Amino acid sequence: MQIHIREVVREIRSRILSENSRASSSDDPGAAFLPLRDEITNLGYSYERLCAIRHNVGRMPPSPSTLRARLGGVLVHIVRRMLFWYTPQIHAFHNGTVELGENLCSVVEKQYAALRSLHAEIAELRAELRIYGKPPTLQPAPVTAPDPCYDHLLFQLQNQHAGPEPERLAELQEYAAAIEERTPPVPDGPWLDIGCGRGDWLTVASEKGFEAIGVDDNVAAIEHCRARGLNVIAGDPIATLERMGDATCGIVTAFQADRRSPSYMARLLRTAARILKPEGLLLFEASNPASLVGAGEELWANPAVTRPLPISTAEFLLRYFGLEIVGRHDGGEYAAGDSLPFRQLEFIQQLNSCLYAPRRYVLVARRPAGPPGADS
Repeated sequence: MQIHIREVVREIRSRILSENSRASSSDDPGAAFLPLRDEITNLGYSYERLCAIRHNVGRMPPSPSTLRARLGGVLVHIVRRMLFWYTPQIHAFHNGTVELGENLCSVVEKQYAALRSLHAEIAELRAELRIYGKPPTLQPAPVTAPDPCYDHLLFQLQNQHAGPEPERLAELQEYAAAIEERTPPVPDGPWLDIGCGRGDWLTVASEKGFEAIGVDDNVAAIEHCRARGLNVIAGDPIATLERMGDATCGIVTAFQADRRSPSYMARLLRTAARILKPEGLLLFEASNPASLVGAGEELWANPAVTRPLPISTAEFLLRYFGLEIVGRHDGGEYAAGDSLPFRQLEFIQQLNSCLYAPRRYVLVARRPAGPPGADS
């Protein structure tokens, strides 16, 4: 029996390619590879027969014990002895052929395993695409609409923490008087209040004849201010400020704006410094974390507070964005009766200064005559 290895390999390769092209349209990896599995099995059988033929090379085939057979065996034995120089080459050829067949079977088995694995992955991906209906695409995150109920709750709670309105207005009147007495005077331009709340600062500035504009993203605060006849803009403060041109405002105020995240605060102060006119002022008010009692009450009682901002951090941010600190003020001071007794003792005085420091601080920053950051 003669076996032509090259023809066998060529035929198997052509069948593998044809079966692979037909199997690519099928979803069942097992059914698609059954003909290929049969061809690999036949290749293994051919290899085994080749091994059997190799072992019989040079050996006498079985024959009947007749005189003719015995004489034939003697003649064959004589011929084998005469062809001693050719028989090793026959063995070498058959050994090389068997080794080639073994390597061929191994390579085909590995290719078959890899092809089957790849076909299974493709079938799995097709199944997932059928489940989803179409390839997944990135969708923009939906914009969260304002919640009027929560805005109203938050507005009322912040008003409670801000204290009685007459007391707050009197405190803001002092800030406005100090601004009017400044030398050189504040440049002309609108006074912009970031996070105007119930509109206390807008009321004070409007009564003094200045163009006061508030911006807030709380629905209840917007409705309250408009009902009082104040000029307010509804929307995110940063988005509003970023639409404004450079050197637009004479005064920018941010009262209790530290309720936002640190990254939001940095972006807000950077934009506020940009829209200030040269010699314009920025008033920044925040809860004082140096007051342990005040900071604790503000942090846990007001859900809008992210975390208190120390005065040193606030000063750093203002300077970083090119502003100059020109004033520091305290606000929300505790009454003497709120502190610990025996105040004449030194350690009690130190303890009171930590527990009952002013609830708030106010920083007054000025934009230099040059562009923001020119002096830093």
